[in-house]
Amino acid sequence: MEFNKDITDEFLLNELRLRFEDRNKHINELEVLNQRLRDLNKKLIESEAMKSHFLSNMSNEIINPFSSIIGLAKIISLSPDPQEMKRKAAFLYDEARILDFQFKNIFWAAQLESGKIDLHSQKLNIYDILQSIANKLEYQAAKKHIVFEINAERDKCEIFSDAYKLEAIFENILDNAIKFNKNSEKVILRITSKGNNIYVAVIDFGIGINPKDIHLIFDRFKKLNEEIYTDNYGQGLGLAVAKELTEVIQGQIHIESTVNKGTMFTVELPVSVDVNKQIGNSIFDDGVELF
Repeated sequence: MEFNKDITDEFLLNELRLRFEDRNKHINELEVLNQRLRDLNKKLIESEAMKSHFLSNMSNEIINPFSSIIGLAKIISLSPDPQEMKRKAAFLYDEARILDFQFKNIFWAAQLESGKIDLHSQKLNIYDILQSIANKLEYQAAKKHIVFEINAERDKCEIFSDAYKLEAIFENILDNAIKFNKNSEKVILRITSKGNNIYVAVIDFGIGINPKDIHLIFDRFKKLNEEIYTDNYGQGLGLAVAKELTEVIQGQIHIESTVNKGTMFTVELPVSVDVNKQIGNSIFDDGVELF
C-alpha cells in the first residue's frame, strides 16, 4: 500500500479540524432536537395534567346540578305546601340554568377548538339581548341582592351580527360580574356607539383584578385565586369562550379593573359584521386539546 507523499501535516490537521467541526455540528443539531423533544414532552405532560384537572372540575359542575335537580324534583313532587313548592321550583330553575350554561360553554369550546364554527348575521338590538340575559340571570343576582341597570337609548342599539354568539358572550360576562361583585351592589350595562362600532360596557363594583393577573383572565385553564373563589361554579371556560366568540364576530374585549373597587369589561363590536371575513388565530389553537 502506498501513501500519498503529498499529504502534509497541515492537510491532516485541517482535515481533522473539519471532521471535528462536522461532528460538533451534528452534536449541536442532535442537542437541539433533544431539547425540542424535552419541551414537547413537558408540554404533553402539562396538557394531560390540565385536561385531567379540567375534566375533574367539569364532572363536578355537571354532577352537582344534576343531583340538585333530582333532589329538588323529588321534594316538589312530595310537598303539599304550594309556597314550599314555589321556592323549590325556583331553586330547580336556577340549577337547571347553571347546567345549561355549563353545557353551552363546553359545546362552544369544542366548536372553537375544532375550528368548525359558522358566522351568521341578522338585524338585532343589543338592548333587547342584554335585557333578556339580565332577566335570565335575575334569580342568580337576587341571591346576592344585585340589580342590573341598563343605560342606553334603545333605538340606537341596532346591530347586524350573530345572535347566538352575542348571547353567549354577554351571558358569560354578566355571569362573571355577578359572581365577583359584592353583595347589594349593582351591575351597570352601558351601551354607546361611535362611528361604525358599538361599545357595551359591563361594570361591577366587586373585588377587582390585580393588574398582574389581567392577562390570565382569558386563560381557559385558569381561575384566579381559586382558594378564595371555591364557591363559584365554572370550569374557567366562560371568559375564554366570550373572548374567542367576540373575535369571531370581529370585535374585541377590553378590561379595566381596580382591586376592591370593581371591573369594567368593554365589548367593542362592529355595527355590521362581515360574514365573508376569515376568522383569525384562536386562543384555542394553543396545542392543548380538550376533546
